Amino acid sequence: MKWRHKYSFYLIGGGLLLILITYLIKISIAIDGFFDGQPYSSSDMAENFERNHDKILEAKCLFESLENEFEDFYIEFREKQIYILKYWDGANHYTHREIQLDSAVKVLNWNKDILLHLRDKLTEANTISIERASTTIVGWKRSGMGMYYYEFLNTNLPFASFVFINESCDQIFYKDNIVFRYAGGAIGPQCFMEYN
Repeated sequence: MKWRHKYSFYLIGGGLLLILITYLIKISIAIDGFFDGQPYSSSDMAENFERNHDKILEAKCLFESLENEFEDFYIEFREKQIYILKYWDGANHYTHREIQLDSAVKVLNWNKDILLHLRDKLTEANTISIERASTTIVGWKRSGMGMYYYEFLNTNLPFASFVFINESCDQIFYKDNIVFRYAGGAIGPQCFMEYN
């Protein structure tokens, strides 16, 4: 009798482990892998920014010139499609993943040419996303579940803010009111590579 309990424990435990592994594999596939993507340093971000400075500013200026009714707005492209579209209408937050261009045109009240032009400007700038909140934020690259951003501040930083930014491991003041930011995901690094 004792051997039955012992082996049934192993069978149940093995079955649960198999279910857990299967579940983790499915999640990994759904979000393109937990640990894929290269980690980057602030010097990598600076190199990309300097090489694509004019094109990044063009994409930023185009985006800031576009009219929409949303206070907070985020759009990310992956290859030729919209990977993530987030917006806040003052009362509710909305998130769409892998949305078709035609659907995005209806939501944003833009025409398709404007959306494609924005996508092309971001691609030319070697960036993948752009966001309007209290500042304009341009997304450079994803790494696993994390994301690297260029944040364009609207005003000069007071010294206390400058010190606060540079004391954290996920944001670095670069120059000209530009802050490099890294937003870590649920899993993986939470800081720039040089802080790990």
